[in-house]
Amino acid sequence: VDTHLVIQAVNPMMERCYAHAMPLVGKKCYEAYHGASAPCEICPTQETLKTGKSAYRNVPKTGPQRKVLGAQDLYSFPLFDSSTGQLKGVIEYVRDITEQKRLEEQLRQSHKMDAVGQLAGGIAHDFNNLLTCISGFSELLDGQIAEDTPMKKDVEQIQKACSQATSLTRQLLAFSRQQVLQPKVHSLNIVVAET
Repeated sequence: VDTHLVIQAVNPMMERCYAHAMPLVGKKCYEAYHGASAPCEICPTQETLKTGKSAYRNVPKTGPQRKVLGAQDLYSFPLFDSSTGQLKGVIEYVRDITEQKRLEEQLRQSHKMDAVGQLAGGIAHDFNNLLTCISGFSELLDGQIAEDTPMKKDVEQIQKACSQATSLTRQLLAFSRQQVLQPKVHSLNIVVAET
């Protein structure tokens, strides 16, 4: 691009990437590449034109109707006239990093899920310790209560709730990958009736 941000030449790759804005030569770079009506604030080319030094920025990759399609690294290098030493333009080097950004985001999500899994595992272990205590005392209580006592059914409900909570703990441990999954066949009628 020249000092007025008018595109002077492009390589075939840029023509393919910005086919929707062809022809590129003769247009202002911000119009051709971003569909903007004014120079971009984050553009390293403007910085190079002001300072006469190379610059770099991460900028959005845009398509038709200014739709953001990804991300790209934009490097700008000053282009001097060899006879006068005057800055006559900027050479822009663009590198598409859309896939790299997508993979970085996937890695971040993976780390988050790993942290959630570790938290779930820790909670499950602590919860399991409490359930063991509740279950043990309910069994002791169950042994001390006569069969015909109304409280017998209450103690059985406590034991049943402990059993369901233990199952939930196993699921949390499986989610946190601290316990091997052991799939089992269940009768849906029984599960619904118990619920």
